[in-house]
Amino acid sequence: MEGKDYRACRWAAGVAWGLTALYVLYCLLLVASIVWEAAGPEGREPLSVLGLRPYTPYAQEGRFSSVPYFAGSLAESLLLCGAFWQGAALFGGMRDGKTPFARGGWRRVRAAALCVGLTGVAPALADVAVGSFYGSCPTGHALRPDALAAAVLLWALAAVFAYGEALQQQDDETL
Repeated sequence: MEGKDYRACRWAAGVAWGLTALYVLYCLLLVASIVWEAAGPEGREPLSVLGLRPYTPYAQEGRFSSVPYFAGSLAESLLLCGAFWQGAALFGGMRDGKTPFARGGWRRVRAAALCVGLTGVAPALADVAVGSFYGSCPTGHALRPDALAAAVLLWALAAVFAYGEALQQQDDETL
């Protein structure tokens, strides 16, 4: 794979890094929303008036009503940041001329699978936990079987990458 031009790997790494950056910015917006609503005094203008507050589909009326939803969204966004980070690192290595079966590539795929799998559970758990702290009911996050199914597929793909790494190592030792 040395010396070849892999434009698709460059493109994929760039997209993954871009998505990681966007999710980091979204996480900062969610943290600001939580702080604004939870720590602010009564009568403060809500972030939605300023056009900065993320949409909350099932928010109740009253103070702290959106904090559980924001907490669930923050958990999901942080996990997706981790998954995109791992993908960007994997594609970045391929862009730099390494084989996709370079040492540790399967660990990156497995870490991405774990992050994606947790996105199916963590938002609902964060929503319920923070909601019970503030005395409100869950605001809209549910368990997501699609994320769990994607995680199982990525975990299986990690096994393929581990096998490819073993074959690559044998090939390197043979030559």
